[in-house]
Amino acid sequence: MKKFVVFAVSMAIMAISSSAVIAGDATKGAKLYKKKCKACHTIDGKKKVGPTLKGVLGRDSKNAGKLDEAGLTTWLKDPKKVFPKSKMAKLFKKKLKDGEIADLVAYLKTL
Repeated sequence: MKKFVVFAVSMAIMAISSSAVIAGDATKGAKLYKKKCKACHTIDGKKKVGPTLKGVLGRDSKNAGKLDEAGLTTWLKDPKKVFPKSKMAKLFKKKLKDGEIADLVAYLKTL
C-alpha cells in the first residue's frame, strides 16, 4: 500500500510538472523585449501603441483574462487565438518559441 501511495503521488507531481510554465532567463527576455516588443510597449508605465508592460504580471485584461504566468504564456503563444481583434494579433506574424516566451515572462516578472 505504501508503494502505491508513493507511486500515485509521484504520478500526480509529474502530471502537474508537465503542464507547468517552464523557467526562463530574464536577461535573454530583456534582449527579446528590446528586439520584439519595444516598438509597441513601454516598461515605464506609459501607454504606447500597446499597454505598458510594467506590472503586467497579475494584471487583469478584459481581452486576455488574468495575466499570471500561465495566462501571459497563453497570450504570447497565440494572441490571435485569445483575442483575434487585438492589434497584437494582427501584427504578431511570427510566433515565439516556448523558450523565448519563458525568457520574456521571466523578464516581465522583474518589472
